Order: sequence, then C-alpha cells, then structure tokens
Amino acid sequence: MNKKKTIIFDLDDTLLMSDEYKKYEEIKFNKKLFDLLNNFNYDKYIYSNGTIGHVNTSLPKLLININFKDTYARDIIPDVKPKYKSFNYVNNDIFYKYRFNNYLEMNCIFFDDLIDNLKTAKFFGWTTIWLPNKRYNPTLIRDDYKFIDYRFENIYEALEDLDNIINKIR
Repeated sequence: MNKKKTIIFDLDDTLLMSDEYKKYEEIKFNKKLFDLLNNFNYDKYIYSNGTIGHVNTSLPKLLININFKDTYARDIIPDVKPKYKSFNYVNNDIFYKYRFNNYLEMNCIFFDDLIDNLKTAKFFGWTTIWLPNKRYNPTLIRDDYKFIDYRFENIYEALEDLDNIINKIR
C-alpha cells in the first residue's frame, strides 16, 4: 500500500523560531525556509496552540505564498496540544476531509518542539520529529525517548533530511 505523506508543522518554535523576533513587526520572509518547504510536494498543515489570528498574522510574513492545505489552531478545534482530544480531531479531520479510505493510508510526519506533543502524536502512529527550542532545559534532553523518531537542532536541518526520513518510513 502506498501511503500518502502528510506533513504537519507546529508554528511557534518550529517554523517560526521565536528567538529570531520579539514582536510581530520583526517577523520577516525567510527565503531559506521557503525554499526548503517548496522542495517537496506533500500536503502541508499547520497545527498550533496559538490562535488562528496568530497563525494568519505571522505565517504570511514568514512564508509568502506557501500553500498549507489546512490550519488547526487552538480557537478553532476542540482542545489544545498535547491533549488526546486535540490530536484525535486533527487526525480525523485530515482523514475524512481529504478522503482517505483507511487510516493505514495516512502517513503523518509531525514537527514540534515540545516533548508532550510528540508523545501524543506517536500514540496516533505519526512519525515524530523533535526540534528542541533554545529555552529547553538541556539536562532534560535525552536520546532514549521511544516516542521521538528524529531529533534536529532546527527546522532547516530537519527539512534538509526530509527525503531520507520519508525513504526510511516507507
């Protein structure tokens, strides 16, 4: 069975690296990120604990003309990450809205900076990619988290290796 790749990104501290700005006015187009995201032809989604207003304000400044298939934000879905109800909603919405025949056809690859979010994502069978943010306590960063499939220092490294990751999970 050929699984359809679905790429799901957290926004803050994943795509939008908060250490690079202090307020909305400082968010600017990121050509490197734009080019990396345009290098692959998979359905892309935003899944944020921020509001839809936050996503709609910051994302266009960061990534002009990048097409995300859908956005999931805390004020338009039933709950927030890392709660099961939130992930269940996103998983089911993608499944039904984009007409998969069965859940085995879905191959969700999820980028996030928070361990608890990745743990819940793994419960749903998603491939998890951890991008620990700079504020993360380095004594808590371990290599033995069974629910983390890949770990990168930043989104650039992760996207540069995305084809290799996809080839490994086929």
